[in-house]
Amino acid sequence: MGNKRTSSKGNIVNIVIPSIVIVIVFLLIGTAATLLSKKTSNQITEALDNVDRNMAIKQLSELRGMILEVESLKKEDISQNILLNELEEITAQKHFTNPYLKDFVFTIPSTSTVGELCEELVSQIDEQIHTIEFDTKGE
Repeated sequence: MGNKRTSSKGNIVNIVIPSIVIVIVFLLIGTAATLLSKKTSNQITEALDNVDRNMAIKQLSELRGMILEVESLKKEDISQNILLNELEEITAQKHFTNPYLKDFVFTIPSTSTVGELCEELVSQIDEQIHTIEFDTKGE
C-alpha cells in the first residue's frame, strides 16, 4: 500500500515538471517571436528611411538640374526677367512631402543677376544634399 502513495506522488511530479517545462518553452518562444518581430520592424523602418533619404536626394538633384538649365540659358538671347521668373517658379516648387525635405526652403539672395542667383541656389541644394547624406551641415 505504501507504493500507491509514492506512485501518486511520482505521478504529480511527472505531470508538474513537464507542464513547467512546456510553459517555459512557450514563454521562450513568445519572447523570441517578440524580439524577431521587433528586429524585423526596425529593419523595415530603416529600409523605408533609406528610401526617403534617396528620394530626397533625387528630388534635390532634379531641382539642381533645372537651375543649371536656366543658368545655361543666360548665354542665349533670353530676357533676364524671363529667366528670373523661371527660377522663381523652380524655387517655389511644390511643397515637399519627404521627411528629409519638410523644412527645406530656398533662401533667395538679393541679386539681380541670373548667374549669381543660380550659383547660390545650387550651393543651397548641395548643402542640403550633404546634410541628408551625412546628417551634418555642409561646409
